[in-house]
Amino acid sequence: VTIEGCLKPEHFGGLRELEALKAARDTRTPLPLIRGDFTPLGFFVIEEVEEKHEMINALGIGREIEVEVKLRSVAFPG
Repeated sequence: VTIEGCLKPEHFGGLRELEALKAARDTRTPLPLIRGDFTPLGFFVIEEVEEKHEMINALGIGREIEVEVKLRSVAFPG
């Protein structure tokens, strides 16, 4: 499963959440995936987190950050 999105950290935040995704990737923590209509799709680990910064500000952070998260299905943890 691949999830794509766009962060606008100057207006809506999201940098801490992006770091949390990277930490879950690094620890291979199984996480539940739930569709927008609240249908559970099972547990997944994060394989990759890719980010592309656009319109870099003075701090070196993109005003828009395109994010792509690649997931892999795993068995129920525990």
